[in-house]
Amino acid sequence: MFGLHCGDGSVRLIGIDAGSTSVCGILLNTETSTVEKVVSREHKAAMKSTSPDTDMQDPDRILSVALDTISELYGTAVGLGGTGIDENPVAALSVTGQVHGILYVDHTGKAVSPLDTWQDGRGRKHRSVREGTTNLTWVEWAYHETGHTVPSGYGLLTHCINVQEKRVPATATCMTTILGYLAMRLTGTTIPRVEYSDAHPLGLYVPERGAFDTTAAKKLGISTAMIPETVPAGTQIGISLEGIPVLASVGDNQAGYIGAVRNTERSILVNVGTSAQLSIYISPDLKLPENKSPGSGQANIDGGWLGGLEIRPFPGGGSLLSGASLSGGSAYGLLEALFREICMKYTGSDPGQLFDEMNAIPYDKLEQDLRLHVGTQFLGTRRDVRARGTVTGIGKMNLTHDYLAEGFLHGIVYELCQFWSELPLRLQEQMQSVVGVGNGLRRNPLLRRIIEEEFDMPLAVPVATEEAALGAAIIAGVGIGSYSDYLSHDRPIVHENE
Repeated sequence: MFGLHCGDGSVRLIGIDAGSTSVCGILLNTETSTVEKVVSREHKAAMKSTSPDTDMQDPDRILSVALDTISELYGTAVGLGGTGIDENPVAALSVTGQVHGILYVDHTGKAVSPLDTWQDGRGRKHRSVREGTTNLTWVEWAYHETGHTVPSGYGLLTHCINVQEKRVPATATCMTTILGYLAMRLTGTTIPRVEYSDAHPLGLYVPERGAFDTTAAKKLGISTAMIPETVPAGTQIGISLEGIPVLASVGDNQAGYIGAVRNTERSILVNVGTSAQLSIYISPDLKLPENKSPGSGQANIDGGWLGGLEIRPFPGGGSLLSGASLSGGSAYGLLEALFREICMKYTGSDPGQLFDEMNAIPYDKLEQDLRLHVGTQFLGTRRDVRARGTVTGIGKMNLTHDYLAEGFLHGIVYELCQFWSELPLRLQEQMQSVVGVGNGLRRNPLLRRIIEEEFDMPLAVPVATEEAALGAAIIAGVGIGSYSDYLSHDRPIVHENE
């Protein structure tokens, strides 16, 4: 079935997902298309922030947990037998995980700064200059100078802010992503090399060129020597301590798509976790609309965006159209925190988490005409940092916890539906199902029901919860020839309704 085989008739691959809160790893058997072991650990890498708008993690803490995870998975592979390729029981590994953030390394490849994560909010603030304070936020300033939309939390904008705030270490020779750092340290190399799907989330990346817009970078005062080298998917970065070939790390959106979606021509991927995201694959031969005709209701391409959808490079060719809601599932968490605060304030006791009670509202008995309209842009949007959440339609009959809970869930889904409405009509017409992932979606049956209703399509949820790590393993397999391509229907994906 596949191109390479171990002594026991299988090739084993390791996929690592270094996320915002945990590291998950899987051991994948390509012959049986089964996940033979899953390891998941919280990395507890969060660091005390210097201001409410910063969000920092310890990159070496994440590295340590990733190394332990790989060691455990490798030990399992050794115990299962098979000699693999070049006498190694694991043929290859790849890493995915959180993107957008940056850290700085010195000439030895060691980290000399914390990781400023994707949740860094300083880009939403007004930019201070020596002559005073401009009327532009950092995001607006970057667009004014370059024509590129570089949202808050994107690494190159974070670097501009770090320069002004004198947070770039004197010993720093280059910036890199956390994924580029992990691949580099796993292999003992000293120069960070990042795959296109990991480079793009830093900002100022032009997929058509396969490179950063260095002219735009210079306009923002960014030294091109600080920007990491980019490489295509399937590039081998080096060899791990266990002797495993390590392939270039890829972005979590792309890896999660590969690990979750079986029918790429007919399915939308919806991910609801701390944030929320809608993604759809675009084949290389599909041309997106370049111009907006009057009255067409169709967005045009502007600086790598199709309306509110970012055009992201896909490993091996094609693109992902991705619309990201910054609040996503955390919006529902805000409401739960409000309910708990009210309970504690007026009863004197903490009721504990209230999500189960919120999800048990009598949904079918709520009047549609009384529905609250909730805008869940509590953290702004990728393209409008000034946007804020709203609750409208409040009347005497609907200012209740039931209508608030329903309104917040509909608000989360409505924001995703807005991205859906910006897709070219021919893409909308060929979609037949929604694939749903993320803890916010998996744990909330009412949210899943609302997604089905609003998209008017059946919702499928992968049985395996580690779709990004699975995608990373599949990418590693493609890189060494064990899988024919990323979108092969032989991929080990099973949905709960299959």
